[in-house]
Amino acid sequence: MAEAPEDTLRVSRPSIQESVAHASLIVSLDSRRTFTDTSTIWGPGTASGRAILALGEATIRGIDVLVIQRRLTTIRMVGHSLTGAMCDDLLELCRPNLYSARIAKQALRLTLSHICGSREHSLSMFVVSLCKWPQDEARLILLTIVYTSTVVFHPFGSNLERLYDFLVTVIQVKNGWKILVMEALALLDEKFPPLGIHPIHLLRAEMTAGHEESPLSGLQEAYRAGMRSKSWVSLHKCGLQLKSMYLDMREVLKTVPNLSAAQIVDIIYDIATFSGYR
Repeated sequence: MAEAPEDTLRVSRPSIQESVAHASLIVSLDSRRTFTDTSTIWGPGTASGRAILALGEATIRGIDVLVIQRRLTTIRMVGHSLTGAMCDDLLELCRPNLYSARIAKQALRLTLSHICGSREHSLSMFVVSLCKWPQDEARLILLTIVYTSTVVFHPFGSNLERLYDFLVTVIQVKNGWKILVMEALALLDEKFPPLGIHPIHLLRAEMTAGHEESPLSGLQEAYRAGMRSKSWVSLHKCGLQLKSMYLDMREVLKTVPNLSAAQIVDIIYDIATFSGYR
């Protein structure tokens, strides 16, 4: 396969038929690992300007590039004062196959620095932002962020645990995304074999072995006291509507025959936590 130019995320140009069939080729930043999917919708992050996807070719007008660069500069300058809208924009710019490598690298570097930093608030904001996306789009963004951390931008050393925390918190909010999170974790573990007993790895081990899954809430609390409940508090401060989640879980709990024992335990734990936010 021919090597991609420096300023593009794509190694091949999809045909019109492929585009219509939603089968365009998406590649990682180093032009070696591929994810065969298509990203064609507008996402939550729109303040930075939108890519125009036409016949599989991502085209951004010159004025849009200037707006995006200014937005990235602003985000870089605010440091820890990151807002939810800024997280939305960064995840928009992390989407594969839409923006130039120069823009994507800046967005990915900023995203990873905040997720793997020391502030729980920043990690929670990115979880809230990611969970706004449709599942297929969230998968592409997550794979791009995690894979990029393994091949390009991983200067975080011991803060790799923060990336594990990010992944397990995504499952905490979106239990139905467990498989796509495990797919991202596999990319991470391929490069950095896990050394500890983080809940995300214990959960993956159970799923791989086909064992009955333990309640995630129990794995989290055993690993770090208050890990799950403190995450909910932080997520709530970042805009996650715990009241609506509380009401939804009350309804889900009525379908007990369709739930696993682990899901029931997690829901009961969370309902007890959410009761303070009604």
